[in-house]
Amino acid sequence: TCPGASFSWQMPSIFRTYPFPIHDAGSRHNPGYSLLGVDGVASHLHLRSSRCSGSTFTEGSGCTSCRGLGPSINIVMLWASESFSHRPVARLNYDQLLDKLDTVSRQLETERLKRLNLVKSFQRACNRNTESQRLLDLISTSDVPGLSRILSTAKKQGWGLSKTHDYCQRALAGKYRSHYSSLDIDLATLTYELGGGAALYALNHAPATLPGRHMIANTRRELSLRVTAGKVKMHDALENIEIFSKM
Repeated sequence: TCPGASFSWQMPSIFRTYPFPIHDAGSRHNPGYSLLGVDGVASHLHLRSSRCSGSTFTEGSGCTSCRGLGPSINIVMLWASESFSHRPVARLNYDQLLDKLDTVSRQLETERLKRLNLVKSFQRACNRNTESQRLLDLISTSDVPGLSRILSTAKKQGWGLSKTHDYCQRALAGKYRSHYSSLDIDLATLTYELGGGAALYALNHAPATLPGRHMIANTRRELSLRVTAGKVKMHDALENIEIFSKM
């Protein structure tokens, strides 16, 4: 009776590197032999060829088919040395399966983090949209005092939508007035000179909120023409000419 044949497994740790799943009854990767035994210490495989004649002329030695399994073993060792990439799971050894599991786990973690980042980005976008809509509703339905200056300050100082909304509400409640620019001071001065205190008061309390009279007091000079009683004096005339030149 043919006892099969033994072959050396020329790879580390036979139990970790030999692809035992290829011997499963339903495997499509039949190597052309069956596994009779494994010597983990000597790293030997005891095999029987699928074409084993069942008998041998030399006692203790396998038949020609069993002894000729060397090329088949070399093919299986090639499978065992390859990367698991694009290889069927049913042909992988223990180490290859571990590598595949580790790689797939890292890929899943990467995808999980991508999904988490997308969810967070979507939530931030939704929150930003809600804040934008809230600010738009406020400024479109209310005459916010000094709105243009508030928006300008928000841009310069990098306010968020929520903070800008809060300052608009404070301005509506009369609890906040944005800083006036030099242009605002000039416009208020011109308004006062052309329209008087009543006009400036009206614009000071309008949504435009020009500076009030007390704000322009330091930048405005009161210039009055000198009235001469009796004969016209050269001094008075020259002073009036100077005043006209400054008006």
